Amino acid sequence: HAQCVCVSHGSPNRVAVGCGDHTIRIYEDRPFPASQPPPEKSLAETKFVWSGLQKLHLSWISFHPSLDNLVVFLSDGGSALGCYDLSMEREMYLSPDKIGIQHLEWRIEEPALEGEGAGEGHRATLYTLQAGKLNAWHRDAKQWG
Repeated sequence: HAQCVCVSHGSPNRVAVGCGDHTIRIYEDRPFPASQPPPEKSLAETKFVWSGLQKLHLSWISFHPSLDNLVVFLSDGGSALGCYDLSMEREMYLSPDKIGIQHLEWRIEEPALEGEGAGEGHRATLYTLQAGKLNAWHRDAKQWG
């Protein structure tokens, strides 16, 4: 059964679901001929992720706002924050165990028109609230937090 769900920012026909069986499942729209009516269930499971997730109960899941191949997840109780690279088929934990994240929120920055960062596209920062402390998690940082 689903515990959390998120629609991709970059591909609205792509959905990530954190499931009660300690898996992440990715669903995408199935193509169907224009001459036929759409099927009742147009989403098909395209990726089944279980490696490295066996002991986690997922409470939050999100595609990275500008990197559609990264799925970020949080375990129940905010104890572990991680991401799964769909193209490399590999999970990575971004935080030490039991960090107690209470809230997460993405902030998407508009691309710079000139100067440093010009032409890089949208940058995203994940903010977490833990024990009254606000942390920013950047993709390009060597150590997040």
